[in-house]
Amino acid sequence: MQDFDFRKDLDSVVKVELNPDAFKPTVVAIRNSMQAGLRVVFLLGAVSMLISFLLILTVPEISMAAVVEDKKAPQPALAAQAAE
Repeated sequence: MQDFDFRKDLDSVVKVELNPDAFKPTVVAIRNSMQAGLRVVFLLGAVSMLISFLLILTVPEISMAAVVEDKKAPQPALAAQAAE
């Protein structure tokens, strides 16, 4: 059975060389994309909050305690005879 040196094998497969010249542009690109993404998220949140606030102001309140009689439904025959 052959012994494997996983550290050596991993280093030979993944050769990562840090290029200092590419570091700063990469960080700037990541910052710009993160800034653009957060801007979109916060704008969507602000628009949805504005829409919900306008809905709260314009939709009339319906009381849960008040009994509302259904005027469209026909009265049952037994209830009409019992009332007389």
